[in-house]
Amino acid sequence: MKRILTFLLVALTATMAFAQPRSKAPREGLIVKNIPAFDQLMRHKNQSDPSVNSRTPEFPPEEMIMEQPEGESKLFTNQGMTVMPWGGVLEYYEQDPRVMQVVFAPDGKTVYFEKILTWLYEDYGWIKGELSEDGKEIRMPSNQYYGFVYSPGYPEWDIEEEFYGLRLSLVRYRAIDAETFTYDAIDDDIVWLVDEEAGTITLSPEVDGDDMLLGMIFDKPEDPSMHGYWSGYADYATVFTPLIISNPTPPEGKPVLDYGMTYTYDNGWNPTRIMGTLLQVVFDDNEVYIKGLSSQFPEVWLKGELADGKVSIPSCNIGINDWGNVYFFAPLVEEEMYGWIQKVPGEGDVVFLFDEETQTISLEEGKAYCFANNHYNADEEYVNVTASPFTEVAAVPMTPEIFRFEETPSWGDEEKPRGMSYFTDIYVPPLDVEGRFINPNKLYYMYYTDNDVPFVFTVDNYSFTEEVDGYDYVPEWTEDFTITPYTFKDEYQEFSNIRTYLRWGEITRLGIQSIYLGGGEEHRSPIHYFGDETAIKDKGVTNVTGEAVYYDLQGRRLQSPVHGINIVKLHDGTTRKVTK
Repeated sequence: MKRILTFLLVALTATMAFAQPRSKAPREGLIVKNIPAFDQLMRHKNQSDPSVNSRTPEFPPEEMIMEQPEGESKLFTNQGMTVMPWGGVLEYYEQDPRVMQVVFAPDGKTVYFEKILTWLYEDYGWIKGELSEDGKEIRMPSNQYYGFVYSPGYPEWDIEEEFYGLRLSLVRYRAIDAETFTYDAIDDDIVWLVDEEAGTITLSPEVDGDDMLLGMIFDKPEDPSMHGYWSGYADYATVFTPLIISNPTPPEGKPVLDYGMTYTYDNGWNPTRIMGTLLQVVFDDNEVYIKGLSSQFPEVWLKGELADGKVSIPSCNIGINDWGNVYFFAPLVEEEMYGWIQKVPGEGDVVFLFDEETQTISLEEGKAYCFANNHYNADEEYVNVTASPFTEVAAVPMTPEIFRFEETPSWGDEEKPRGMSYFTDIYVPPLDVEGRFINPNKLYYMYYTDNDVPFVFTVDNYSFTEEVDGYDYVPEWTEDFTITPYTFKDEYQEFSNIRTYLRWGEITRLGIQSIYLGGGEEHRSPIHYFGDETAIKDKGVTNVTGEAVYYDLQGRRLQSPVHGINIVKLHDGTTRKVTK
C-alpha cells in the first residue's frame, strides 16, 4: 500500500494537460467512492514548484534513457483518460491527443516510447518494451526510471533542495470504503495490445482481474523511506494512434489564383472588426485546393471537393504546434458545456458556398470554421467568410481606428520600474476607402503621439532583465522601427493587428495611420487620434468584396469619399453614412 506524494499537484501543474477537458464517467467496473479531503492526502513538507533541471540527480543516470534511441521513429497521438483525486472524489478527464514518438529498434523486438503519459507536457526520457513474436503485444517492465524532477528549495520556507526520480508503474485501483482509498503500485509488466491492421497500440486494462492504471511513481534517491509515492494522477484507456497529417499539394501546371478573404473578429467589447488575409486557390476539375486558411500554418494547403455549388473540405490534422499538440482544421459548432453554450471544434466537413458566376467562395450565414489544438477551444475562428478573386492595384487605405487606449495597470502598490506603458485595441481595415479588399501583405500601420510624432518601438524598451523585471527576455525583432506590418505578430503577442502594447514613457495623445504599398505606389490614410469624433465609426459591414458607390448629402455620385459626411451604397444594396 503506497502513500500519495504530496507535492505533485503544485509541482507539475505547469507541465500537465489535465485542465479544462470535459468530465467523463468511468468505464464499467471501475469503482468510484468518496475519498478524504484532497488536501489531507496531499500534505508533504515540499510544496515548491519542482521543474526539470539540467542538474544531474544523485542516483545512477544510466538507468534512464534520455537520448532518442536508434531505430525507425513513428509519430503517434497519445490519447486517453486521466484519473485524479479532486474535491474529495475521483475525477475522470478525457485528454486531447498529444504527439508522441515510438521508436522500433533495428533488432525488430525492442520498442521505445516517448511522452507515454497523457498529462505530462515536459520531455522526459524513454520507456523500453519488447514486442512479442506474434506482434500482438508489447510488454514493458514496471518501475523503469525515465526522468527526474528537481526542487531548488526555498530556505525562507525551510524547504531544502531535493531530487525525485520518476518511474513508470501500474497502479492497482481498489476501493476500501466510502471514506478511504489505497493505491498499490505493482511490479507486473505493463502490457500494450497491438492492432496491426489499425496500427494502434492500446494499454491493456487489466492484470489478474484488477483494473490497472498507468501511474508515475516518485523516489527520493538519498531517502529510501520516501520511495514509492504515487503522483496522484494516472491514465487508463490510453490509445496510441498513428498520426496522419493532411497536407495535400495541388497538381503542377494548374493556375494558382490569388483570392482576397475577409472575415469578422469580435472580442466581445469592441465593435466587430473586418479582418483580411490573402489566399491562393487552385481548381482542378471538381477538386479545389486552398492555401492560407490558417494564420498559424499559412503554407498549408487544404483540399475540398466541388459539387452542386459547394466546396466541402473534410476535418483533418494539418500539423504540430509549438506545444507538441496536433493542430487540426474543423467546423466551428455550438455545444452546451457546463450549463452554457460554447463554440467548439466539431466533426465532419466544412462546407463553403461557391458562386460560379463571380467565382466567390463563402460560408453560409451562421457557419464558421476553426483551427484548434484541442476539442474544447478553437485557437482561430473564422466567421462571415467571403473570398473573391483578387488583383492588386494602387489604393488609398481606409482610416484605422483606436477603440481603447489605456495605461497598463500596476500590481498592487508597486511602482513601475520602467515607467508608463499602455495597451491599445485597434482596427486596421484591410480595405481601401471604397470598401474594397487590399493586399494585407502590403498593408502597414503606424502610431503617432501628440503633434504627429511617430512612435518608435525600440529593442531596449521591449527587452527585459532579471534585475529590473524579474526575468530575462529579448524580442525576436532586432532593430528599432516605427512602421508595423499588418500581418506581424510577435512571440508574446505584444504586437498584432488587434492590440499593441506601447512601452515605455508617458503618452498623452495617441494616433494611428494606415499605409498601403500595393500596386507599386504608397498611399496613406489620415491619422486617427483616440477619441477623435470625426473618425470613421461605422465599419461593421460583413461583406465588402464588391464595389461601393459614394454619394454626397444631395445625392450626387462621388468618385471617392470627401471630407465630411458621405453616403456609401454597398453592392448588397445596403446604404450607410460614413464620416471622413
